[in-house]
Amino acid sequence: RRNGGSDGSIQTNLGVKDNFDIDLWVHLITIRVIAQICLGYDSSVDTAYEREGMVDIAFGQQVVGNRIFFKMPIFNFDPSIRKLRKKLDKMYGVLGDVIDKRNVTYRNNDATKDKEPDDILKALLDSGCDPQEVLEQLTTIDFAGFETT
Repeated sequence: RRNGGSDGSIQTNLGVKDNFDIDLWVHLITIRVIAQICLGYDSSVDTAYEREGMVDIAFGQQVVGNRIFFKMPIFNFDPSIRKLRKKLDKMYGVLGDVIDKRNVTYRNNDATKDKEPDDILKALLDSGCDPQEVLEQLTTIDFAGFETT
């Protein structure tokens, strides 16, 4: 439903009472699905972070897309590239925290080792990829899946 109503869980989740942006909603659902499939993580527990993540991913796609479309080089002295790199560093930090939590909760704990979620993060960690490659793979999936829905 595009218009809000008293039974609209979409509106409630997005924090709106009347109308909502369907594009925003699709992106929100996409972030949640990617987080669940890749990390076995329910991102809906922190809706403020979800929104910030959506804005950051959209910004990154715009910056990189413009560079590709206009055949512009990606130089570090470009302010938008520096901003994008800061956002990526932040995203890597969050993903690193998720990986650390996974290691503590499942991989380094004999009592729960067999209960680790069967997701993309598990496959990447089992493959022996170095930590930076795991972060880059997860980021690529996030960016690619975000806009293609």
